Amino acid sequence: RLAARLDAAVSDLACDVAVVGGSLAGSAAAGALARGGASVVVLEKATFPRPKICGSFLSAEADPVLERLGALDEIRLAKAETITRFALVRSDGRRPEADLPAPVLSMSRARLDSLAAAAAERRGARLRSGVTVLSFEGDLRAGFRVKTSGEEIVVRVLLGAWGRYSPLDGRLARPFFRREPSLFGFGKQL
Repeated sequence: RLAARLDAAVSDLACDVAVVGGSLAGSAAAGALARGGASVVVLEKATFPRPKICGSFLSAEADPVLERLGALDEIRLAKAETITRFALVRSDGRRPEADLPAPVLSMSRARLDSLAAAAAERRGARLRSGVTVLSFEGDLRAGFRVKTSGEEIVVRVLLGAWGRYSPLDGRLARPFFRREPSLFGFGKQL
């Protein structure tokens, strides 16, 4: 029944690809797909810029990826700081310090996400902010019906780039969904 409903809706296709999540991974994927000729919409629940700690530390390995995304020059023009050394401040006040193996770039995640999303839009992707994906159904053969906070859209391909702790992970019964996070983020001391 789903395949028949999706086939009947082919003329109503919103686009070739819907990317759920517009942060770095989603914007990078959307930009690459749009540059390759696909019609792409990015469904992002937040409105950029938005504060977030993780991801403001860009290792040297990120440079070629940011270059392909079309955002590296903008990040440098936006006065990303170059960091060559780090310190960890322990609870007893001691500060082990060391040089980093290679210089890294740092800027607020709010600014970084905005630049990445703008780069994807320049390549032809459409960013829809403030849109929460509630559910989806379908498959790669027949396409997908995506229910959002405001509408339903039909797409050929659905790409999940929503991060790790979305309610969508719970609906997909992903094994890590209920586990405590084991990751931490670095931030610049102000």
